[in-house]
Amino acid sequence: MCSGSNVIGSGSHYLCDAGRLVRTSVEIEQPVIVVSINYRLGLFGFAASEALEESNRLLGDVGVGNYGLNDQLTALAWVRRHIASFGGNPSQITLFGESAGAINIHALLLSHTNATKPIANRAIIQSGVIRPPAVQSVSSQGSSLKRIMCRLGATSVDDLRKTSVDAVIALTPSVMHATDDGVFFRPNWRSNPIPENIDALIIGDCAYESVLWTPSVLLWTSVSLIRRIRAVIRGVYKADSLLRTYGLSWNTDTEDAHRVTFNILNDAHFAWPTDCVARATKAKGGVDVYRYVFDQESPFTFTAHHAVDLLYLFDNISPKGPVRKIKCFDDSPASSSGEDEEEEDEIAGRENYFMISDFSYNAKRVTEGLQERWIGFANGRTPWREDKLCVFGPEGEVGERPLEEELAERRRVAQWREALERVEPEVVYRLALELGNGPGHKAR
Repeated sequence: MCSGSNVIGSGSHYLCDAGRLVRTSVEIEQPVIVVSINYRLGLFGFAASEALEESNRLLGDVGVGNYGLNDQLTALAWVRRHIASFGGNPSQITLFGESAGAINIHALLLSHTNATKPIANRAIIQSGVIRPPAVQSVSSQGSSLKRIMCRLGATSVDDLRKTSVDAVIALTPSVMHATDDGVFFRPNWRSNPIPENIDALIIGDCAYESVLWTPSVLLWTSVSLIRRIRAVIRGVYKADSLLRTYGLSWNTDTEDAHRVTFNILNDAHFAWPTDCVARATKAKGGVDVYRYVFDQESPFTFTAHHAVDLLYLFDNISPKGPVRKIKCFDDSPASSSGEDEEEEDEIAGRENYFMISDFSYNAKRVTEGLQERWIGFANGRTPWREDKLCVFGPEGEVGERPLEEELAERRRVAQWREALERVEPEVVYRLALELGNGPGHKAR
């Protein structure tokens, strides 16, 4: 499932060309068929209002605003019906997507359709889960659409439908969300946003997802940041707890204030929601949950930024510079007796031998480790132990580690438990929006 904030993106984008992934599946004798799904984007896929809902009803349709998600359900129905003709197994379907693609998969698993007739067997959710506060009511979505219609000079749904495609695209918001229209989602999904009717789930995130908001983050100062946090989190105790936990005070210099902003954004938008969904799904039972963290650096920015995992999964962008093989040392798995299989340590050689010139070697290790596990999972295999955390990077590290201990080392678990879990989810979501927008804007 392609990403792009439900505004841009395509299943045919070169970055997500699955040719190499499929070739690897054949080489390791675990063949997969990859189907890339396209769906309506922007206002054409997610616009909603009460007037549009009524217009749909008069045309014999129910619901509003989730056209893109319904496109995805239609595509999945087509896959189940026809994949056998391509040599596939309609009883072994794995959904996988990143960012908006991951959020959409989560939404599909919370849908009324999936509750009545399961749409897939397994799912892989990469860097994105659905946030109930982001899924607004029809009336709330209608207020946003009304402002756009005013700018287009459209006074009715009929006027909107007559507006040129280019004009509509030009005024499409930067992010589009699903709508809680009382039709698409299963009952009581907000209080129980747990993926159901699947056998197994892989879920995780990247180390520095919040790099997405760099231009806005660099506009914050410690003073403006503290004032905004206190304005959003109106309880003094809760606000001060967050400030203290993330290390922000009036005396914090600007560079450190930027670091704190990145950390809060990363946790509020990605790491903490991912952790919540993973833990809740595991606690409910019935679904095998496998957690991972992706911390391998980008070959271009040397940061584990948002969507960097796609570079390695599809292997369509090679790092610059010559590829140079590295001799394995005595303590590396390639030359070991394999006695310590429990930890499945796949670090190549000693850490002090990693150099920038060796980046291609590290990238190859991560690509192979990621592809083999995703392919095996799609074939119904166990990717790693449920009580372990699978790590990808940094510096080519791939393997299983103790779940709780490693997660606490690699993510700010203690901070979000101390600060974010004390605040209402709706407030955390609003805070993340406002910090990401920068000091000059407030979330509506």
